[in-house]
Amino acid sequence: MYITFYMRGIQRKDEIVKKININISEKNKKIINIVLTVLQIVLVLLAVTASIIIIANPSSNTIGKTSTRLLPVLSDSMDGPHKDSFKKGDLVISKKPDGKKWDANKLEIGDIITYELPTVANAYNTHRIVDYKKNDAGQVVGYITRGDKPGLSNDEGYVLPHNVLGIYKSHLVGTGKAILWLQTPTNFLLVIVLPLVLLFVYNIVIFVKMIMDNKVAKATEQAGAGTIATEGLSEEEIKQKIIEEYLAKQKGDEAKEIKAEEIDVKVEEAPAKEEKASDDKK
Repeated sequence: MYITFYMRGIQRKDEIVKKININISEKNKKIINIVLTVLQIVLVLLAVTASIIIIANPSSNTIGKTSTRLLPVLSDSMDGPHKDSFKKGDLVISKKPDGKKWDANKLEIGDIITYELPTVANAYNTHRIVDYKKNDAGQVVGYITRGDKPGLSNDEGYVLPHNVLGIYKSHLVGTGKAILWLQTPTNFLLVIVLPLVLLFVYNIVIFVKMIMDNKVAKATEQAGAGTIATEGLSEEEIKQKIIEEYLAKQKGDEAKEIKAEEIDVKVEEAPAKEEKASDDKK
């Protein structure tokens, strides 16, 4: 049934092409294929990148468990004069403290850290260290932080080293807005999931079309070998003839199936009639 539908589709397509006289050169076909391939690669890369970002930071009020943390900036408290200052809508890239290269016990004044606010659950600050407190042994027991925006005062309390959730590495301007938008399930579905599903279906269709074209090509070769009269016909005309004969054959096969079903019905009805006639005689 699908092959019949496909063949009819090819036949209809050929009629339309002949009517509007479209002639796409092989060079243009190659260019179109290259463009489509590049678009598919770009789409997949964007989807993979967005998925990684969402996994690293699933929502605006949570911090992922990955070693690299991507944090959309929700306020302008760090909009200041420093080279590494950032604004609302940017994306901060930070590292989870590991006690080695990213050691929360060995931070300096000027470093930027992310920590959870002690008085508000699931609320975080990413501010700069402006001072620290040490114990009698010279060990840091708490950091004093403040935003870069002019006029802000120091944050309340000390940030204990074990409460540091992220150490600033760099930031991307404006990217945080896109991440916050993608964190909405509906937007993620429309922008990432749906295009990937359509891309998958498109490639399945192309794959099936390649198989069917290959079958048509083989049939064309057989026709050229003498099974079908092809003298003086172009390749498109040969294909058209093959399609017409194929559809005619399919129609004949369907008629045979219907006739066979009718015979089966008659065979089934015959015993019932004989049994009824026997009952009548009794």
